[in-house]
Amino acid sequence: MLSNLGRYIPVLDWSRRYNREAFSNDMVAAVIVTIMLIPQSLAYALLAGLPPEAGIYASIVPIILYSIFGTSRALAVGPVAVVSLLTASAVGQVAEQGTAGYAIAALTLALLSGGFLLALGILRLGFLANFLSHPVIAGFITASGILIATSQLKHILGVQAHGHNLVEMLGSLFSHLGQINTTTLVVGVLATAFLFWVRKGLKPLLRKLGLGPKLADLCTKAGPVLAVVATTVAAWQWGLGDKGVAIVGEVPQSLPPFTMPGLSYDLIQQLAMPAILISIIGFVESVSVAQTLAAKKRQRINLDQELIGLGAANIGAAGETPEAVAMGTEGIGLLRTELVFMNHSQAPDQATQEAEYRRVLEALEGRPLVVRTLDVGGDKPLPYWPMPAEENPFLGVRGIRLSLQRPDILETQLRALLASAEGRPLRIMFPMVGNIDEWRTAKAMVDRLRVELPVADLQVGIMIEIPSAALIAPVLAQEVDFFSIGTNDLTQYTLAIDRGHPTLSCQADGLHPAVLRLIGMTVEAAHAHGKWVGVCGELAADALAVPMLVGLGVDELSVSARSIALVKARVRELDFAACQQLAKQALMLPGAHEVRAFVGERC
Repeated sequence: MLSNLGRYIPVLDWSRRYNREAFSNDMVAAVIVTIMLIPQSLAYALLAGLPPEAGIYASIVPIILYSIFGTSRALAVGPVAVVSLLTASAVGQVAEQGTAGYAIAALTLALLSGGFLLALGILRLGFLANFLSHPVIAGFITASGILIATSQLKHILGVQAHGHNLVEMLGSLFSHLGQINTTTLVVGVLATAFLFWVRKGLKPLLRKLGLGPKLADLCTKAGPVLAVVATTVAAWQWGLGDKGVAIVGEVPQSLPPFTMPGLSYDLIQQLAMPAILISIIGFVESVSVAQTLAAKKRQRINLDQELIGLGAANIGAAGETPEAVAMGTEGIGLLRTELVFMNHSQAPDQATQEAEYRRVLEALEGRPLVVRTLDVGGDKPLPYWPMPAEENPFLGVRGIRLSLQRPDILETQLRALLASAEGRPLRIMFPMVGNIDEWRTAKAMVDRLRVELPVADLQVGIMIEIPSAALIAPVLAQEVDFFSIGTNDLTQYTLAIDRGHPTLSCQADGLHPAVLRLIGMTVEAAHAHGKWVGVCGELAADALAVPMLVGLGVDELSVSARSIALVKARVRELDFAACQQLAKQALMLPGAHEVRAFVGERC
């Protein structure tokens, strides 16, 4: 009976031949893999658009499940670069990074991928792998590797580059060369050079020093760990985080409960094809490695059982609650609802929108949700909402201007938002408000609908993205419940620089005194009337900007999930009175470069 059961649970078969020598070798390998898996899983989680601790959680259960159901005696499964890149691409189409919805979508994608692999294994379809074109798969993986390497150059240079393809990324990197963080560059270059040297030079050096072949090989495999340890110690000893070097920050010191993500039929439909693609790529990549290792040890790989093993590992990775990957957040400071509209061929009805908003609210478990109403137009067109071409879409019909032209669509969205609240704290804000009439028209619609759909804990505010709104903040503050400052748009409108411009975007810095003065004016006006102010955009997660925003009196910082721990740690180490004095002095400086240098010297 055990032999029959061993066909489906291979651990029952190979464990009978397990001996002390294998155990000793596996213990050494386990220590090395565990140490290396920590920074690797953190990095791949960031690449997938998830907070770093999600990579650690997603590495625990899959390894255990694969050891039970997989047939390779040498393969350890876990996050990989290609799958992380595909995950970010697929999930980014249905949810915004840093939101609970993004976390739910990522876990759903892992569950679908695992279910697909498991089904193929049960149906004994592993032989299909023999018909896949290995050159095509290899080319795909190589191209993905180039994209991944290019996308990580911004971290080595310490710049805020962006882009969705190789050309855009290279162009953005070139335009931001003037913002290179020297400390980050030195750390990145030294670490990269050391890792390349370890592969070829460490083992011969250790052999010359008299170490035996096994010990020299072990030290070489553990070589990358030295880079991790050295850079970690350097960041702690010299406070590199205060010098603009991006660090992971605090990682939650507990395990989340093991549960399955809530399933949504619409979400499953949107992620089904990406899940199949990721499953095939992941399977071929894993099997290629497993077969190579098995051939060296004269072992055999069962393709059908590999499908089951990898499927179980993926399902295990999906078994974390959305709260686990959003750990540390006090709520969602900006839910971009345009993604809901962009994922449909026609304007989504109230029921569709309501289901999306309710899913996010449920995941927050009573934490406040700040929702931005539909922000499209000009630069972000909808296929089912034809709009005439504009010479300058950023100064044209977009945001609240566009929504007020189609009040039926705005009313449907507001109805869905109010109906989804069900006693939970909801904050609604309107984008691109430039004058008080726009605000009053939109607010009147909310007041009318609120009679029909009452919400106990509701606040309605606006985004401060246009300088005119900041300048009349004392008037607006008498009527709104809160302000949310969108620093990306506020910066480009204040400095007259398109943030996507290939050569000028590097000058669009939110730490310019002109932008900071507008933020300060907004905060002062809001506090004078007992209202709160939040900041969203890249500036909220900028290590040098945080002391300035705190000093200006900003009440809330809205950042992506990956930045929560770092920003929290940064705020905790600040002295409010010192930050106020710092901000006061920085406002007198001539430009953003001077502000960054000034803050960097003192914080």
